[in-house]
Amino acid sequence: MIAAFLHDAGMTIGRKDHELYSGIISYQIITDVLQKNLPEDTMRRTIIRSMAMEGILGHMATHSIHSIEAGLILIADGCDMTKGRARIALEIPTKPTEGDIHKYSANSIEKVRITRGIEHPIKIEVLMKSEVGLFQVEGVLMPKIQSSPSKHLVELYACVEGQETKRYL
Repeated sequence: MIAAFLHDAGMTIGRKDHELYSGIISYQIITDVLQKNLPEDTMRRTIIRSMAMEGILGHMATHSIHSIEAGLILIADGCDMTKGRARIALEIPTKPTEGDIHKYSANSIEKVRITRGIEHPIKIEVLMKSEVGLFQVEGVLMPKIQSSPSKHLVELYACVEGQETKRYL
């Protein structure tokens, strides 16, 4: 839970390497919270802080992770792709530039549903209004799932409005 809350703290500095900045910013916060809540249990504090740091540093799939918990943070971060995240960038009139596919594809994502799966514990459904949203599924979410130690827990589906649902995992 700590990693889920703090994984993007480094975005206050910038997007590039924000997972590393998140770790730097979060370390003392995690230490203080754990000291207050588990003052007599050094071993438990150390384990929880280590796992939280793994989830924070690993949420962009740029650093190897090994725990199921960090793998779930990685996958959950990939699910954060619904429209509205790129709304401001779309409202500012500019010429197309490199990287615009992210804002246009994110704007196509109507909803991400996470429910209990049939064959695996977690079912992720991505609902979109156009095919450009498939970039988010195939270019952002799938690589995160594939590099996650938790990938065996996930079913992934994507559906463009008016078309048949596609199963990825």
